[in-house]
Amino acid sequence: MALRRLARCVCADLEEIGEGVAMAIAGQACQRQKEILVQAIARQAEDHGLKKVVAAGTGEVLIAEAAAFLGMECERISERYGAGISDVFPAYAVARLGETAKISKI
Repeated sequence: MALRRLARCVCADLEEIGEGVAMAIAGQACQRQKEILVQAIARQAEDHGLKKVVAAGTGEVLIAEAAAFLGMECERISERYGAGISDVFPAYAVARLGETAKISKI
């Protein structure tokens, strides 16, 4: 199913471009996502003097790879609390931040 969706991104059917080309598209998208993460983490690290990254959520693996590329320490929430907690941690953190800042309901 995912390969069919990727084929549609280039206005084609999977049968037209083949699985190999669809996988190449997926690889390019993944590589670009990693580049964006590296740039974003590097910018934040520089702006805020960070030496460590805490990774959580479904992108945890990519975040850890980006941090490693930059030579930064990375703590994965899944290693400390498990994958189930890691997956919902970003939402939990925002909720706690909202409580702390006494943000009104959205």
